[in-house]
Amino acid sequence: MNPHGTPPSPSRLSLTGLDVAALAFAGFALLCAVFVVVQVQPAFWKMFADFGEQPVPAFIQLCMQPWFPLALGIVPPGVACIGILRPAPRGVRTVFMGLTIFLSLAGSGVLLLGLSMPVYALGYAIK
Repeated sequence: MNPHGTPPSPSRLSLTGLDVAALAFAGFALLCAVFVVVQVQPAFWKMFADFGEQPVPAFIQLCMQPWFPLALGIVPPGVACIGILRPAPRGVRTVFMGLTIFLSLAGSGVLLLGLSMPVYALGYAIK
């Protein structure tokens, strides 16, 4: 502690192996979200337009909104940054990194589910 009662600030940020893994997962989630918005969503909207006036379920509509994948992709890096940059005991930091990995996988899973459902819906509509 310094004379002002605040902990000394480290001159260099030290990352643990879990921090690096969580950042990798968070980066992957963000890249997936951007890829979905830039490449996948336009192709899916075109595919839906080609099949006419088929009703689109609400969950699929949510996943097809440009802001939704980006929101799912931005949350994990934000949680990781909060966990790394704020002074906290090691256990709290570990919880933040675990939460980052969980949110990265869960967000990618939600997008995968939401974007694969239209394929099945269109397949049933063709029959």
